[in-house]
Amino acid sequence: MARLGRWLAYLTLGGVVFWGSDWLLQQLDRFTQPALWISAKTILLPVIIGAVGWLAARRATPPRPLAWPAFPMLLGIWLAGPLYLVITSRLTDQMFLDLGPTLVLALLFPVTTFAISIYCGSVGGLLLTTLLLAAVGSGFLGTTGMPASPTSPPGGTAEGGGDLV
Repeated sequence: MARLGRWLAYLTLGGVVFWGSDWLLQQLDRFTQPALWISAKTILLPVIIGAVGWLAARRATPPRPLAWPAFPMLLGIWLAGPLYLVITSRLTDQMFLDLGPTLVLALLFPVTTFAISIYCGSVGGLLLTTLLLAAVGSGFLGTTGMPASPTSPPGGTAEGGGDLV
């Protein structure tokens, strides 16, 4: 049960941090050229998510491999896209969605998330973050992110770098 709780916490953390950071960076559009804040989103969103994922893995008790929060955070980002659309549209009075259309948007979350990222200028950040978290979560980068223990051979544990749970 504790594992499910951590997984849901990472899922929520990914969505809130990515889309919250996106909204904060969106506020730059009043002061700068669109190319500048879109570039800032493309660069800063993956950096922010990577830093938060690293901190979350380090602060877990016991410390977790970096790969452990990657997939829940990635899923949280993609699942929270429709929610971000609904919240920002209500805050800015751009459109009002009833329950029916909101549920359809939520069920079509990959398409909706991609579409809202194009609309708000964060598609580059979304794609780079997706690639980053997928590479870290799959171990493609060659490490799970766990430091080697003093008794383990160089390069990680004898089993191949640590487990994901």
